[in-house]
Amino acid sequence: CEVDVCHKCPVGTYSISAGSVSESDCVSCEAGKFSNILGASSCDTCRSGHYASKDVNDTDGVGASSEAAFCIACPAGKFQATSSSFSCEDCRAGSSSIKGSRNCTRCTPGKYSNSE
Repeated sequence: CEVDVCHKCPVGTYSISAGSVSESDCVSCEAGKFSNILGASSCDTCRSGHYASKDVNDTDGVGASSEAAFCIACPAGKFQATSSSFSCEDCRAGSSSIKGSRNCTRCTPGKYSNSE
């Protein structure tokens, strides 16, 4: 480790304290929040229709409850009505959603959805 160099907190963490002495002083982002930059002084809130995850390639709608570095759109067939979430909910049978949805919509006449 280099002496006299201020190191940045890793993604998924932040620090608001001046004079930190180690990486352990960096605080993990709370559930539903994320930080995708090095050296963050706060975490951002993941907006509705999205979930916080450690993996940018995550596509299952279930993310991370801490140290999230990304805010990812809920996949089609899932939704998240509130902000600050780390997972999406499945649409009920008879309804569907598009990617990044805050709610599901009922299938129109002539269409169906049996997924749960």
